[in-house]
Amino acid sequence: MDILLAAALVLSGIGIKIAPKNTLWSADGLSMDDSNSLRGMLSVFIVLHHLAILTGAGYSAYFVKRIGHLIVAAFLAMSGYGILYSYRSSGCSVKGFWQKRLFRLIIPYLVISVVYAFVRSALGEEVTVSSFFLSFVNGKTMVKYSWYIIATLVFYAMFWLSAKLIKDNIPLIIMTVWFLATVYIFAMMKLDYDEYWYNVVWAFPLGMLWQYSYGHIVRALKKHTWAWLLMLLMMFGVFYLSSSYLYVTKLGGLLITGCLFAVFIMAAMFKLSWGKRNPVLGFLGKISLEIYMLHGLFVLIFSKVEWLFERPLALGAAVLVCTVLAAWLVNRAFSLLQKSITAGRREV
Repeated sequence: MDILLAAALVLSGIGIKIAPKNTLWSADGLSMDDSNSLRGMLSVFIVLHHLAILTGAGYSAYFVKRIGHLIVAAFLAMSGYGILYSYRSSGCSVKGFWQKRLFRLIIPYLVISVVYAFVRSALGEEVTVSSFFLSFVNGKTMVKYSWYIIATLVFYAMFWLSAKLIKDNIPLIIMTVWFLATVYIFAMMKLDYDEYWYNVVWAFPLGMLWQYSYGHIVRALKKHTWAWLLMLLMMFGVFYLSSSYLYVTKLGGLLITGCLFAVFIMAAMFKLSWGKRNPVLGFLGKISLEIYMLHGLFVLIFSKVEWLFERPLALGAAVLVCTVLAAWLVNRAFSLLQKSITAGRREV
């Protein structure tokens, strides 16, 4: 696993540049190219995180096991950022909100869930019609590691409902989503869901707040970027150590740690940029959702192959290669399906 982590770190560093002194790369800190590259980087590390939990192999496993909630926090913050950016760009309209996500997320997730059901059954698990449908609501997802997908859909629903009712009062929308996210936390705790379902969910409304406030953030960061980044990193370190190792701050520490990490990443993107200089990360970013949904499938399959499980490097490489290939195929298939249906509607 150490070799795979080293390769991921090298890949992440290819093409990255630092903005000159007293300048930032973009007005909002997250251009389309950099967003894709960041998602691509995070998707690789989330796969390595789950492989480290599975195998425990390598000197780096102890560290990589403890970064999953941070990566998810960054994903959630970017989702919150992106959804508010899209909403404001459309003139504060939610028209076509769910249609846009139908072929990109909802239908692929349902189809992949069916594939998982067949694979799990073939591997000896008992899968029934009732257990399949219950997996979407009982905290035991059919798609391995996919709690993030379901949670994201819940947060999308929170945003859609808030925007539908409140219209163009952005601060009130953000506060409402934050309140609903907090209700979500208590609901998950009451239902006895695993902690990972809720320990970083504040990152989603935080991403919305970041997008709404980016003008003020730019002015604050422009002249003292490195001082702000150092301060954020130190604050993150304090809460990360207390919540991950000392267990002093518990859930509150995890929520704050996830938010601080997401803020650090988004602030750093004002100063760091891949642009179009890392096409591999850009490619992975475009299929990051599919990578998230599919890597658990190959973890399930290959972990049952005894000789491969005994060789963590080969296991990790096989999971990564098969995941990326399958993710690209699924992405292409549903993109073509969406285009075909859209074209058919226009002809009618």
